[in-house]
Amino acid sequence: MKKTINEKLFSTFQPFDFSTRACAVVAALCAAANARAEMGAGTITSSTRELVGGMVYTVQGNVSITGSAGENALTVKPSGSETRVVIDIPEGASLTVTGGAGSGSTGGGAGIFLPGDMALYITGKGSFTAVGGAAAGGGNGASGGNAEVSGWNFK
Repeated sequence: MKKTINEKLFSTFQPFDFSTRACAVVAALCAAANARAEMGAGTITSSTRELVGGMVYTVQGNVSITGSAGENALTVKPSGSETRVVIDIPEGASLTVTGGAGSGSTGGGAGIFLPGDMALYITGKGSFTAVGGAAAGGGNGASGGNAEVSGWNFK
């Protein structure tokens, strides 16, 4: 039996006009690629404690960072109006960040502290682990926000 497309249905399809419509996925990928091209470059080592907006940081080898008592392992900060940071973990590399354990009235630190006005993109095919520090009866902490995760397999 031969099937035909309903003429009424077909007439509702219109060509995609890039000048007036946006495809969210394509726009996001283009924005990320353009942002990356405009950003500075840096590396993450075991002594790195701060990531600054406007930078693409590459992990070289296997890097493990642990915060001191009650401290964050990594803290992301803006640079002027630039609030985007990229961490690139190439295949074969790994990044493990562990917040410092709480002590007395100090709560445990974050693996990565990301203020609400910042955007963090983690790219690459390497391994990434982030763990918050144990509270140990510490003080009140801040509430975490929502995270959007895309393209990663978590175990």
